[in-house]
Amino acid sequence: MNSGTIKLFAILIAFISILSGCFYGNTVSREYTQTAGVPVGPKPDRVYLFFDGDQKDFNYNEAGFVKVCGEEFSKDDELLAMMMAQARDNGANGVINITCSFVEREKGVIGDEESVSFYWATVFTGTAVNIDRDSAFCTKYGCETDTSFLQPVKQIQDDESFGCAAQIFGAFAGAIIGLITIANGNY
Repeated sequence: MNSGTIKLFAILIAFISILSGCFYGNTVSREYTQTAGVPVGPKPDRVYLFFDGDQKDFNYNEAGFVKVCGEEFSKDDELLAMMMAQARDNGANGVINITCSFVEREKGVIGDEESVSFYWATVFTGTAVNIDRDSAFCTKYGCETDTSFLQPVKQIQDDESFGCAAQIFGAFAGAIIGLITIANGNY
């Protein structure tokens, strides 16, 4: 092999190594769609959840729509905490009409068709709202500060960040080892 071919081969191996380290389908996805014309307010000190069919005996203004889709091993309480955080980040202090469904998701490693598998993920959707917390509401539902849901959200985000960093490190380490092997003529 001439040196040009070896360099091209090394670049190809490095590229394949990088791609082979890219997992997909193993993260929680979050979506928020703001209702047209509704300004985003400050982050509230508490977010209330009301499921589809729950009585809504309070005044509120619609702020947007929120959707959280879990990964294979997501727990419902973690997904609901993610939903609360998504609403809070957009200035809403409540999510109403929450429904639960399931969607088939695919996961695997890019470039490795044998790694592809499917699983059923939990999906929560709801309408983010700004609740008028008058005295009747506070008496019935409480108005004390509660941001305890943010801790599991931070943990999930930290875990996802660590997993992504580990994938990138592994891919680059594999690429460097491949390049060193080729550069030394051990191919």
